[in-house]
Amino acid sequence: MTNKDFINSKQIDKFSKDYKLNKSEQIYTFFCTLILSFGGLFMLFRWMLHIATE
Repeated sequence: MTNKDFINSKQIDKFSKDYKLNKSEQIYTFFCTLILSFGGLFMLFRWMLHIATE
């Protein structure tokens, strides 16, 4: 590969303050947040039921 292959590639700083997520990144973060939230709630309810039934 030569440098000519990378002329049209753009370096994006994802840690800058002005970075906006594109549509696929928004969908990915939404589902990750949803799965983690429901997983945490499920574990909390399971623990509460375990404590209540002892």
